[in-house]
Amino acid sequence: GSYYKGTFNTNLTYVAPNFGKALDLWLHASELGHIRATRNAGAMLLWGAEIYPPVVRNLPRAKDLLTRAARQGEIGAASELGQAYLRGDPTEKNVSAGVEFITIACRGNDESAKAFFDREFAKSRRLEGLPRQRPPGCEATPSSGSFE
Repeated sequence: GSYYKGTFNTNLTYVAPNFGKALDLWLHASELGHIRATRNAGAMLLWGAEIYPPVVRNLPRAKDLLTRAARQGEIGAASELGQAYLRGDPTEKNVSAGVEFITIACRGNDESAKAFFDREFAKSRRLEGLPRQRPPGCEATPSSGSFE
């Protein structure tokens, strides 16, 4: 899947991205229990053609795959789904689920999740519904320069 997404290329071989084929491979691997493939397929279905043309967005399936991956310890899935829920993009806004998933990601030391809080806590007006303090594990990153 990564090969066809264009993120597993080497100096010896180059393949133009084929997101449809990458998704098919990741869905198959997910059915076989591969947790990272579950996360990757979920992320592709979450964003669909907006980022991965011609993949058709399928939010229910995306949320199912990302939730399953996050519950099995795939912190990238927790970060992706948590941020999507907190922003309400591209799925419905669900602050409690967003905080739950992004906290899982932070506790797993996911840089994207921590950077999300760095950006939000640096704003004078944060996303509606965010907790007043960072959840456990989501402390400011040293390079963010933000203080609370």
